[in-house]
Order: sequence, then structure tokens, then C-alpha cells
Amino acid sequence: SDGYGGTYVTGYSGVYDITDDWYPIVGEEEVGGYYSAFGGSGHCFKLGPAIGEALASVIAGQEPAIEISSLSGTRFAEGRTFGSVWGPGNRA
Repeated sequence: SDGYGGTYVTGYSGVYDITDDWYPIVGEEEVGGYYSAFGGSGHCFKLGPAIGEALASVIAGQEPAIEISSLSGTRFAEGRTFGSVWGPGNRA
């Protein structure tokens, strides 16, 4: 009790990070030596190990085992975003 007759309820919160096309940004940024892997929210939690290995390969100057160049953050400015048959925001 909170002393006022109310009930204490627990909870939690988290950040839901998504991009405009609902696909993560993964790869080297335009700022040299800076790499990103974000924007996939809970959907990419399960993909984290594979994304991490692929990005580690890129950082080490090796070819990644999976293709990640299409996930570059420059895709928005270049008009190469991913589409969906269900329309925008289909995974919310």
C-alpha cells in the first residue's frame, strides 16, 4: 500500500527503436571508424548474434557471412528503403 489506500503496481518500460522502413541500420557510417547496429527493436533481438558477427567482419575488413550492405543508413537519402505489401508500420 502507498499509505493512501492505493495499491502499488510494478512495471517496466523500454525503448522501441525502429526506422522509417522498419528495418535496422547496420554498417559503417559516413563518419570514419563509426559503426551502427540499431533500429530493429525487439524484432532484431533474436538476430543480434548474426548482426554482431557480420558487423565484426566488416570492422575487421573481411566479407561478412551474410549480406548487410542493404541495411546501410544511407539507404534513406538514396531512396533504397524497404517496402512492405502491408503498408508502412506493419509490425507495430
